[in-house]
Amino acid sequence: MTFFLTGYPSRLLKGSSSSGLGVINSSATIPSGSDRFIAIEFDTYNNGDNDPTGSSDHIGIDVNSMTSLSATRLPSYSLNGTMTATITFDNKTRMLDATLQFDADRSLAPRSVKTQLPDQLDALLPPVVSIGFSAATGGYSELHQIHSWSFNSTMAARGQGGFSVVYRGPLNNEQVAVKKIIKDSKGEFKDFLTERATIGNTRHMNVLKIEGWCCTISNFKYWFSHTLDDVMLFLVYELIANGNLHEHLYEKPEVLSWEKSSDVYSFGIVLLEIAHGENDPFLVHKLRTDLPETFVKDFADKKLDGKFIKTEMERVILLGLRCTERDENQRPSLITATHFLENGGELRPATTAPA
Repeated sequence: MTFFLTGYPSRLLKGSSSSGLGVINSSATIPSGSDRFIAIEFDTYNNGDNDPTGSSDHIGIDVNSMTSLSATRLPSYSLNGTMTATITFDNKTRMLDATLQFDADRSLAPRSVKTQLPDQLDALLPPVVSIGFSAATGGYSELHQIHSWSFNSTMAARGQGGFSVVYRGPLNNEQVAVKKIIKDSKGEFKDFLTERATIGNTRHMNVLKIEGWCCTISNFKYWFSHTLDDVMLFLVYELIANGNLHEHLYEKPEVLSWEKSSDVYSFGIVLLEIAHGENDPFLVHKLRTDLPETFVKDFADKKLDGKFIKTEMERVILLGLRCTERDENQRPSLITATHFLENGGELRPATTAPA
């Protein structure tokens, strides 16, 4: 039998035979498209060149072929009785590892098989996969039973902050960024609702497009009776494959042209991130709705430890807020913004004629 990942929905291929264990047919054609698969086989029959010599019982890792990339021989007739299998994959090292424990015969030491998958993982499987079990017996009879099983996936983590962790994953054949909310500063999901509303209503070339959201509550109108301890919340954004703002500003050797980096809205985003030390849409929204007297101390990057000129930091924060107003008519011109940053004074909207 096998544990497999293949195209969604999974299907039994025409021409499947016993040696294919239900994941591949008897033709010599290499699987393509949604028929591609990765499988961990727990096999009791030796199929010659496909399997290791010396024993009928073996475990192996198969990628789009029944010739295992890696296989481990087992004692004859050991695949019998109750067993526990653990399969893990490390997306950083690309190591796929399967360990088998013989619960019915503790005299047998656990056995494992592992292999490092190729760098281009997206070439091995279709974008959307199903997971499950398959089995075949050929001319013999066997009883295959799954008493219990569980599956957990963290996708590919791209970063984590104080309020959320961001993953990369597929949606409708496109790669997206999936943001899981892990902390709610005010409770009652207000941070989640604020970000969903703010980003969802913003239309700008330099603001990520929100593709959607989801949660583990069957009826979200009853959200008030839940907390993040028993509910998972996700925001789905378009994926920017070429890195983030921090990488472009501080890590990449190339310098963005003035045309690409001087749009007043983008200018405001940069100012707020520099002042605070990170992108925090929750805190920005709070300042926009309620600006306390302590806003400079509250918003300034804590790593600065208060070592800055208060009036200069105040200008940076106020200018960042004005440059990122939802109503573009309330944003200052770039010339006005630059003058305010250097000299202070009045921040007129770009559409307002000077008195």
